[in-house]
Amino acid sequence: LLQSAAHFLMVDSQRGLQIIGYDGRPLSTPKYAGMRPEMLSPLNVAYTPELLAIVDSADAKTVRLIEPLAGRQLGTLAHSLEVEQVALSPHARGEAARRLVLVDKNRDLYITPTQGLQELTKLSTMVDAVRWADDTAALAALSDGHLVYWYAPEAVFVDRDMLPRTVLRTPTPDVGKSAEV
Repeated sequence: LLQSAAHFLMVDSQRGLQIIGYDGRPLSTPKYAGMRPEMLSPLNVAYTPELLAIVDSADAKTVRLIEPLAGRQLGTLAHSLEVEQVALSPHARGEAARRLVLVDKNRDLYITPTQGLQELTKLSTMVDAVRWADDTAALAALSDGHLVYWYAPEAVFVDRDMLPRTVLRTPTPDVGKSAEV
């Protein structure tokens, strides 16, 4: 179950993905060829009212971008390694500002725009968990024994040299390997 301000996404092993309004009415059932609902989890599905990102269960190197209400595929994002986690920025002014982060099998964290040139840019290594802030464009991750907080991760698209000035790193020695943000 993933929520947004307008509706929520529910995964059912029989019906698959369902977008449901808060009044209880089903709004859509996004699908693609080869989709296996039993393989979906909050780690490999990211959801906003305007966009759905799903790691393809048949090819874990591919992330499918789907319009939730229409159920149509908007595009795909290919990576060189298997993708283990995806997250969409919930606080974006229009789809052009929406960002997708992914964590691959090597535990590297990448960021990319969801529209236009979808070039993957590495933000961090040894990432255990990642999450966007609900009310700002900030990003948090547990990375190599630290809580890393990017105040403006999109700075990497303007000037890569500015990115370190937007990062706060706090040691977290008491956090285990299965911690969540």
